[in-house]
Amino acid sequence: CNPGGCQALLGLSEADVLDAVRAGKQCGDERDVLGGRPTGVVRASLGKDSSWEDVDALLSFLHETFVLGPAERTSSADAAD
Repeated sequence: CNPGGCQALLGLSEADVLDAVRAGKQCGDERDVLGGRPTGVVRASLGKDSSWEDVDALLSFLHETFVLGPAERTSSADAAD
């Protein structure tokens, strides 16, 4: 958890952060968006031993977690079964 880094990267003011805390935002919770704005960032590292499968797994995770809506996640999980 790096609230100062997220604040700077996302361009959030001190008032934005205080509003989020008042709304119940905590580091590591499930609230990814407050007031239509993201509350955090994703950091991923790839190195010399990373494989194309690692990249594909990362892209799948990002797509399923941050692009698809809840209904789409449910239906794509059902289709995988």
